[in-house]
Amino acid sequence: MDLTTEKEQIEKAIEERTKNKEYTLSDLRPYTNNMLAITITTGKEESDLIMKQYTIRIGYVNCTLEKRFNIKQCRKCWAFDHQMNECEGPDRSKDCYRCGKSGHLQKECESKENCPLCNKEHKIGTGRCYNFKKALSKMRRKERQNTYNSTRETEDQRIYQRQESNFSTDSLSMQISETETVIRNCDK
Repeated sequence: MDLTTEKEQIEKAIEERTKNKEYTLSDLRPYTNNMLAITITTGKEESDLIMKQYTIRIGYVNCTLEKRFNIKQCRKCWAFDHQMNECEGPDRSKDCYRCGKSGHLQKECESKENCPLCNKEHKIGTGRCYNFKKALSKMRRKERQNTYNSTRETEDQRIYQRQESNFSTDSLSMQISETETVIRNCDK
């Protein structure tokens, strides 16, 4: 979105796409190249409707949509591959989240940022953190696989229904031919 975009324009675009007002918007925040970003929080059905197309028109601009993943993180050792009840790592729950050292909290920290998971100069859980990027990549891969599997199940159901039924109209036969073509192309 460009810098002149207002929240009302975003609300209008979302309501046109979903016909629903059950969502919340974050504040507009700076993004790259003098653009803005905003987070939309909504239910799964509304999210699927919004994400059906990868862009949404807001004002005069076509904006790219991106699914946001909530990466779970252990509250004890701060790792991204397990939860606290399964943790066997060191207890960092009282350490500074900015530098990873004990004895002070993040708001009191005067040290350089340091990630205790990768031992690099960045705050834990940011886009520069190798462990965070690895967890995010794993989550996206899982989402793509789930999407592929659900699409495949739908196609398989169509084939099964076609085999079970005897269609007599030309329009239904045409739809079946198109489905068969799509399936053959996916299998190759």
